[in-house]
Amino acid sequence: MQFRRFLSTIRYTKYPKELFLQPLNTSNRYAVTFIESEKLPVGWWTIKNDSKSEAALNDRVISETDILPGSFNENEKFNAMALNQREGWLNINDSRVFVPWGRVGDPEDIFGSIQLQKGEIVAGSYQRLSTHRLLSINGLFQLSDYLHDKMVISLENYNE
Repeated sequence: MQFRRFLSTIRYTKYPKELFLQPLNTSNRYAVTFIESEKLPVGWWTIKNDSKSEAALNDRVISETDILPGSFNENEKFNAMALNQREGWLNINDSRVFVPWGRVGDPEDIFGSIQLQKGEIVAGSYQRLSTHRLLSINGLFQLSDYLHDKMVISLENYNE
């Protein structure tokens, strides 16, 4: 573990991005974040006296940063997928599990869907899927590099 100021930088084997533990007011509770701030954490980690720990997740991290609805038209990957599929709804999967082209991922790994018409993404059509889980048996949700960078910028500018 590396220490930066009062933060511990941790890198999980299954998680390709930096996660930060921000100590909270109590000595055994930490905010888990993507940036060096406790703004809108991904979740919280509590270490109990009996050497066990417990985690809680913050579903608001996706909805309140609002990175998904406006991010698709700007991205080459999503535009290429739209051109290929042409019509209907395109699922937006998180990256923790590889989903072969043309297959549908598990509901817990699908953020939502965007509507396609004539090979183009319909602006404002993003619909969040309520079955998506921030944490599953396959680990913490993972965004593509593009969406992760968008989230970090959004978190840095987030005002509660």
